[in-house]
Amino acid sequence: MQNRVRMLLGIVFSVVAAIAIVANVDWQTLREEFTTANYWWFIPSCLALIVSLWVRGMRWRQLLDRIPTPTRMFYVTNIGYFVNNVIPLRAGELARIYLASREEGITVMRSLSTALVERLMDILVVFAFALVALPFVEGDNWLLAGGRSLAAIAVVGICGLFVLAAVHHIVMPIVNRFTERLPRFVQAIVKQLDHFLVSIRDVGMQGWIKAFLWTFLIWTLSGLSMYTMLFCFLPEASWVMGLIVMASVALGGSVPSAPAGVGLYEASAIAGLALFGVDTEIGLAYGILNHLMNFVVINIFGLIGLNREEQTLNSLTASASAFMRNFRNRGQAAQA
Repeated sequence: MQNRVRMLLGIVFSVVAAIAIVANVDWQTLREEFTTANYWWFIPSCLALIVSLWVRGMRWRQLLDRIPTPTRMFYVTNIGYFVNNVIPLRAGELARIYLASREEGITVMRSLSTALVERLMDILVVFAFALVALPFVEGDNWLLAGGRSLAAIAVVGICGLFVLAAVHHIVMPIVNRFTERLPRFVQAIVKQLDHFLVSIRDVGMQGWIKAFLWTFLIWTLSGLSMYTMLFCFLPEASWVMGLIVMASVALGGSVPSAPAGVGLYEASAIAGLALFGVDTEIGLAYGILNHLMNFVVINIFGLIGLNREEQTLNSLTASASAFMRNFRNRGQAAQA
């Protein structure tokens, strides 16, 4: 039931975003933007994207104690993104956790916890980049002020989670003592928090530092890819534009959507560039081209990865769902 609600919400958000774009775009101007674009900049943008995808695989390999080979981690990572592109509810996360767990020496919990740590680090670094770039955006409206506040809160909040994980053995006994007489749903939340902090802690300080360096490199390359793509339509584009549109698209990707983020990706690109007074048509042309590049590149490597893993899309999703369902059932049986 919960999955159906999330899927419905994703479709609604994507449709609303698409309708808002269609209602405000001049199609003749959009056509002109595509015909006059300088597509030579597509090449460095695509290369930066491919390198960033490789680095994403290397970061996950680092968090998994460097057990899988670099090549396998690259393809497993892209398989996950490919599945997200074609199946709703971010099923690619389950798929890549399942595939990583087939590697000897990697448990399901280890694979799952490192995937959660990856997400936290991504959010932290994206907001940190936004925090650096926002002061350079001209103007002083509620959107900019809200963006600065949100970025600051996110950076402080996520850093706080890592600090809590480091002192988990001190904090959680105190929290458990204060919540032991509270309603069960509160205790359940505390238990989930406990598991979450343990998963972060288990990565270790050295693992955090290395993963943060990989994450910084990932988003630097992603920003470079988005920045160079801007030159297709905006020869005067600045590095600040690249960082802001990267942050905007990354945050838009965290909102429930249809597979591949259709509609929301383009709307996020338009919103990020609108802060610089860029017309909707330019923002849409940029968003479509950048989205198409990501979709094609990820799907190519994802399909190659599926072949290397001797899987089909249907067999992988079925196996991953059954595997994770059995894992949850075993966890519930152990708690009982």
